[in-house]
Amino acid sequence: MRGKLNNLFGKRFGKLTVTGRITGRWAVLCDCGKRRLVIGQDLLRKCGNKSCGCMKREGRPKTHGMTDALEYK
Repeated sequence: MRGKLNNLFGKRFGKLTVTGRITGRWAVLCDCGKRRLVIGQDLLRKCGNKSCGCMKREGRPKTHGMTDALEYK
């Protein structure tokens, strides 16, 4: 596994591009422009990090914000 971790620079994982290594973690740049530090194993896992979290926000359904109002209970 360690050999794979040494070769992540410049690779893409979903929306994340590895830009460097800082204090044992990988610096990544998301397509949305946010930068994050992540553990290499999280990038390599099949269901690991694929974005900074923007994919979750994009997939979230839009609501009217009235779910807790009396009319909707």
